[in-house]
Amino acid sequence: MAQLITRKRGKFWEYAFEIASIEGKRKRISKSGFQTKSEALKEGSKAKARYDNTGLTFVPTDMSVSDYLDYFYKVYVMSELKPNSQEFWEYFIRIHYKPYLGKYRLNSITPAVIQEFLYECKKKGYARPTLIHLRNNLKEAFNYAINPCGFIEDNPVAKTSLPKTSKEQVNPHHLISLEDYHSIMEYFHFGNRYHVMLQLGWNLGLRLGEITGLRWSDIDFDKRAVRIEKQAIYCNKIPERKSNFYIETPKTENSIRTVSFGESLKTLLLKERKRQKENESNYGIYYTKQYLVDGKFIIEHQVMDDFKDGEELDFICLDENGRWVNPSMSTYCTRVITKKLGIDFDFHSLRVSNATHLIDNKVDIKVVQQRLGHANITTTYNSYVRVTEDMNDEAVYVLDEILSTDEKSVDKT
Repeated sequence: MAQLITRKRGKFWEYAFEIASIEGKRKRISKSGFQTKSEALKEGSKAKARYDNTGLTFVPTDMSVSDYLDYFYKVYVMSELKPNSQEFWEYFIRIHYKPYLGKYRLNSITPAVIQEFLYECKKKGYARPTLIHLRNNLKEAFNYAINPCGFIEDNPVAKTSLPKTSKEQVNPHHLISLEDYHSIMEYFHFGNRYHVMLQLGWNLGLRLGEITGLRWSDIDFDKRAVRIEKQAIYCNKIPERKSNFYIETPKTENSIRTVSFGESLKTLLLKERKRQKENESNYGIYYTKQYLVDGKFIIEHQVMDDFKDGEELDFICLDENGRWVNPSMSTYCTRVITKKLGIDFDFHSLRVSNATHLIDNKVDIKVVQQRLGHANITTTYNSYVRVTEDMNDEAVYVLDEILSTDEKSVDKT
């Protein structure tokens, strides 16, 4: 391996080292302009280390898990994933992985250490979905260290198991009964900013970002169908952001879908569209509109601002004065339902309830999977379908039918 050399050229110091020859000709990297020899030696050592490790600023065999996660985040997460996923990864690395696992060497960390980490997370009361995310994401990070990086040969996470969890941890989202739903809609009546948002969640089983990102142009009233192609996302990690809210494609390719709806929802949506047009006329120049800037960011301006730097959006979820009901505003609605109405609720509960009630009423699981936009039917079964009293009653009824048939056949013999 070529040696690093330093020499003084005029008033300044220079470092240089030989690199791989190209077409049989010797090549080297050099840089001058340093005030002292030690400065040139220090910077030259860094440059040579980067070259010797194919661009890396560290020696893989000495790398800590903490340093590797920083590298993984910078090289893979920031290049390949969407901004909301980047924020998700940054939080998991900073809050969960680094404090417990960061001190270990990447090439010597054992499955036992990672298993202890998962048990500690369970002791803290994390729900099962969180534990699944913690393990799966860590496994993904270590897989990247194997291929394409080649830093390690085996994935220690693959030899761990998910801690057993209680029923409460398995099902964090509550099933909303029809009675509870009527109570919610009675409180958030038509004209309330949350009315349409709740109706879309209950009737279509959409994610919150899909609901708040839904536009009138996505609705085909003749076919009674809605096209899900975009979602609204909050993220405070976007560089040079013009807004904390932006429009993004849905979670997965399967999430891009068409969902049909019934006559009652059609009537409600037409009524809401008429209400919004009347409100826009009443508020005049003080009515608020939303615009898409740079093909991504959501900006709001009143009509009087005469804003023309973006594409005008036609969001469905609007307040009386035209203000957009964004994803963050759902927290107040959730707080009212849980505290004032006494109903266990979060917006994802509407999605869970939609799936469960469809299955409960004999809708094929494949249809439910397509409506929810799941790539895997197992997700629909395990995470979104709850056992209801009607399901248990149906099981008892079927069992009675089987047993009574057996008894009749025995009597005949």
